[in-house]
Amino acid sequence: MNDLNKEAFFVDLIAREILRLASNSALTGSVRPAWISENVDLLAKNLNYPLNEAAKERVVSLVRMKIDVTVEDAVIIVDNKPFKEWFKPEMLGGYWARFYKYLVQKDHIPNAVLSRLNEDTNKILGRMADPKSFEYFNCKGMVVGDVQAGKTLNYSALINKACDVGYQVIIVLTGITEDLRSQTQERLDKDFVGQKSRAGNQQAMNAAGTVGVGHVDGSLKPFCLTDVVTDFKRSRVFPIDSVTQPILIVAKKNKSVLDEINSWINSQKKNSTDKVQKPFLIIDDEADNASVNTGKVDEQPKVINHAIRRLIDSCARVTYVGYTATPFANIFISPDDSYDAADIKELFPTDFIVSLSPPDNYCGGNFFFVNDETSERALEYIKDADSYFASKKKAQAQAQLVELPPSLHKAIRQFFIASAIKDIRRSSALIPPNQENSFDSMLINISTLKNTQNTVKPLVSDVVDNINRSISVSQLADSSNDPNAIALKTEFSDSFENLVDIPVTWQQVREALISMDKPAVVSINGDSDDSLKWDEHSPKKIIAIGGLTLSRGLTLNGLTISYLYRNSTMYDTIMQMGRWFGYRDGFRDLLRLWCMPHVADAYQNATKATEELRSDIIQMNKQKMTPREFGMKVSAYPGLLPTAKNKMQLGVEVTHSVSFSDKKRETYFFNVDPSIECFNEDLVLSFVKNLAKNYPSTYTGSADGSSRHKCFLNIPGDVVIPLLIDYKYQRGNKDLPEKYFRDYISELMHSELKIWNVIFFSRKTASSEFGRSEALSDALGEEINSQERSIFLKIWDRQRDSTCIPLSANRQLSTGDISELVPDKTLPTLIIHSIKAGNPTKDFEVPDHLLGVKGREFFGLTILFPTTSSSSKSVKCIATPDYIKRYFGDDDGEEEF
Repeated sequence: MNDLNKEAFFVDLIAREILRLASNSALTGSVRPAWISENVDLLAKNLNYPLNEAAKERVVSLVRMKIDVTVEDAVIIVDNKPFKEWFKPEMLGGYWARFYKYLVQKDHIPNAVLSRLNEDTNKILGRMADPKSFEYFNCKGMVVGDVQAGKTLNYSALINKACDVGYQVIIVLTGITEDLRSQTQERLDKDFVGQKSRAGNQQAMNAAGTVGVGHVDGSLKPFCLTDVVTDFKRSRVFPIDSVTQPILIVAKKNKSVLDEINSWINSQKKNSTDKVQKPFLIIDDEADNASVNTGKVDEQPKVINHAIRRLIDSCARVTYVGYTATPFANIFISPDDSYDAADIKELFPTDFIVSLSPPDNYCGGNFFFVNDETSERALEYIKDADSYFASKKKAQAQAQLVELPPSLHKAIRQFFIASAIKDIRRSSALIPPNQENSFDSMLINISTLKNTQNTVKPLVSDVVDNINRSISVSQLADSSNDPNAIALKTEFSDSFENLVDIPVTWQQVREALISMDKPAVVSINGDSDDSLKWDEHSPKKIIAIGGLTLSRGLTLNGLTISYLYRNSTMYDTIMQMGRWFGYRDGFRDLLRLWCMPHVADAYQNATKATEELRSDIIQMNKQKMTPREFGMKVSAYPGLLPTAKNKMQLGVEVTHSVSFSDKKRETYFFNVDPSIECFNEDLVLSFVKNLAKNYPSTYTGSADGSSRHKCFLNIPGDVVIPLLIDYKYQRGNKDLPEKYFRDYISELMHSELKIWNVIFFSRKTASSEFGRSEALSDALGEEINSQERSIFLKIWDRQRDSTCIPLSANRQLSTGDISELVPDKTLPTLIIHSIKAGNPTKDFEVPDHLLGVKGREFFGLTILFPTTSSSSKSVKCIATPDYIKRYFGDDDGEEEF
């Protein structure tokens, strides 16, 4: 071991020990730099290997790289039908324990991510059906994550936990390619099986075949009916009841494969009406791909969708969980329609929908396309490729391709240099040492046509050979006249020298290039014999060329440079092609993505639409909405669709004009759930107490003197607007629950909505029955009388919303023209009301959810916006019928379509 490698070894060793100490002392997440430095010195002394200052800084960097990561809670929306809480964490046993220990030993997953993984999967498992229930169950859920953000890790953890609590048959449905199925099987061999799977022929654990969790505990041995080479075949399997350990099947979403599984399941039945009794867990990876029915509403569903539904229908006790990063197709599934001659229900996640949050070290759409600070460095534009690569219409010209565009030459040089810099960092332990980080890869995705891919491969190989030959011959000497040597040095100066986070010299890069292995070039498609492997025998530098196979699900370890010459008009296809998304700790500054300018714009819009969808799920959670109320909308941008047209047959295009200039908005719907309104009450009272303590007050009243109301003038917008953003609006209140409203007031907070007036509405005479608002009166030190508002059943009949208490007809919280109370109409005004529920407006039967509501107090808001210079913005979206009915069903014609 040379001196440099020896130092890297001790840097890594000391960093690991500090992380262990931090974890054991419960300091993780709040470890001070001084504490780390003290322990670096102490451990180095104990190991009799003193570290210089640069090495100490590398230890601190490695430690902080793992403990500084944060990740937010998963958000879940659940059905409101009666649900018996059955899961407790103490039920977990050997499978989860060994998997968790394995993850800790891998030592590259941040502690916060491990903690969140445990909590999130407990949340998912807790909403799945109890596998030990004697009653039949058919539970369906969906988990929404981000592309390359850890969905496989999440369902690997869920599978381990599910087997601990009693699920006995695990079927993982992968994408539609064998490469992805094989990769998933290999991953689950490590994360769950513990040995290299052998379909239908489980053998004792041995050292040669042991992988992943098997090194932690070899006593747990799931029974595999598939392996990395072979998909499911019925001829190899035995009766399901003869196997006592958990059974694992990893299968493609392919008609013949799914038919084989269904035939096997049906062979276990006693008769045609019987169902298989063992509890099943079906994980549908990439649930928006192939699983969604693309047939017409009045026709039999498409074969893969129907095969999955038949599989679920054959099981007496089954939980189906779809995982996807692009749920645009899934939101258009009808929750009730079967479209099936046998009346087998659709795959809609009726029981729960979970939205996972990525850790803050995730490099996703925001990193590459939205955040100017990171995208400016990472994004490169392709402007010269059209004349080189043939389109589908010019398929005959493919054989004539004899040269690569200059931009691809440049990208390949960047790959050489970035790989060299990564090698330098590895030698200094600046990149976390693990198997994934031992690789460097480049992605070239230029066409779905296999012939084009295979034609490009030798041209890329020639470029790589020429560069490698020049490095060997010229040794990149400054005196060299070799064009490749000159181009490499120029590329380093232009693209890296002043753009990297950790300074590096050309001399260092030169030496790393000279000693670097030549990258292997592979073509990944059905017509190629090449494959992607990530083991100790695989090349450490790989340039992968592909199309469809590299566009969904497949992971490229150490991906640094990506070259995308592809178009798509659909959000889900666009985002799934982003194989460059993921975790790049230690080399985020080296990432480069090449694409066409209009494609970058499309990615930016798709990223925004994805974030808006996630925000909508969060709002649904706040409003206690259920998956059956998953009626949503997806923002539409010119030339783009959320997903393929045949996947969103229920979608309707809506144009929504967004502006609140010179508008009045009121909360005329309130929530049945008292916990939500208690939250709003606490929020309002905290705001009121702050006003009463810190700002002077006056009074305003009606022109006829019939009312006198407490008033606070010239209140800063950054005091008022947080209340309006955090308030949990019942979803029926026009516009207010929408992200558009929050964006509007946030955008103008420091300009035209900078100063506000706040009024507390109170009639002079209180109703003898309802009287004063105790809470508001006490907070203000002023008598505030409540208003009685009837339950307006006509609105309920139209809305049919069991979460809603409609306390106002015609969207009015107060009678008369409330704007006459406003002392200055050039300023925005917030009016706070104490509303108490009265009797229904009609004599017919009151719905159950409105019984016993009379007398409950709610804090309502009226927001009066002045005329602002901010022009209205027409926002197009594709909406589900449920969404349109809910938000636009009683439109007053003011703004929407």
